[in-house]
Amino acid sequence: MPAAPLLAALLLSVAAMLAAAAISDIRRMWIPDRYWWGIALAFAAAATPQPWQVAAGGVATALLVFVGGAALFARGWIGGGDVKLLSSLALWAGFDGLAALLFDTALAGAVLALAMLVQLRRRTPANWRVHQPLRQPMPFGVAIAAAGWALVATRWPFT
Repeated sequence: MPAAPLLAALLLSVAAMLAAAAISDIRRMWIPDRYWWGIALAFAAAATPQPWQVAAGGVATALLVFVGGAALFARGWIGGGDVKLLSSLALWAGFDGLAALLFDTALAGAVLALAMLVQLRRRTPANWRVHQPLRQPMPFGVAIAAAGWALVATRWPFT
């Protein structure tokens, strides 16, 4: 890895881009491409002084996540911005950290879904029929960002 101060700066920029992506997803249900591009470029800067296998492992992991995410996107289960954001984080996770990244994303997504259900229940009239479909978009970028922050914490050079 690069020198600790450079790595710390890159990781702080990743954390900031994740925060901006989460805020954008909450406000507009849209994650601009500049955030996942920034995360990918930060990985490129961090991987440059490393052996080529480090970068290749990250790229292979990101491609795997992108293909899986594209399948979920095709079914309408996840947004395109979510797929790109998660794929850019997979660069940083590599194969070794992929399971933790996906688990953290799923866990944060479950917490987000429960929080949204509680809010929905508070706004639901008493005579609402349970069999009516619950169709409310979820800003899943928030869950991805939470998992990304956990990933950043595991990569922090000053621990």
